[in-house]
Amino acid sequence: MTGALVSSLVRDLASLPSPALAEVERILATPLPLTHETISFRSFKSSLSMPPFASAELRVMKADPERGQLVLEVGNESVRESELDLGAYGPVVAVNVSPDVPPEGLVSSTVQLGSVRVSFHVTGISETLKSVSLQWKPRSEADR
Repeated sequence: MTGALVSSLVRDLASLPSPALAEVERILATPLPLTHETISFRSFKSSLSMPPFASAELRVMKADPERGQLVLEVGNESVRESELDLGAYGPVVAVNVSPDVPPEGLVSSTVQLGSVRVSFHVTGISETLKSVSLQWKPRSEADR
């Protein structure tokens, strides 16, 4: 059941044409206060009461608010990679293996949903979900 919740949330977020703060907050059902700002981007972060996710951080580019990244961190709840059914999203367009990430390495599988790249970050040995990241790019860049 948890895999279905992850899928539903990811699809709702990926359907957004841009990482607009108000829309992301609406889908996550929680405010994301500004936590950090640089010359290039604004960062908004909050804890979540939306298992399996424990927190969310949204970074939006100042110069181009159509570009941004949302990272959803998994809390104590365990979601197995097999529950995610990555094939239901379409073909995996990239896989990144990071064996040096403690304690057991990390495997990131990326799918393209419209103009949004979605990466599922799973532990290398126990194959449990650690986080999901969504990256919005203008359509012309997403096609590259």
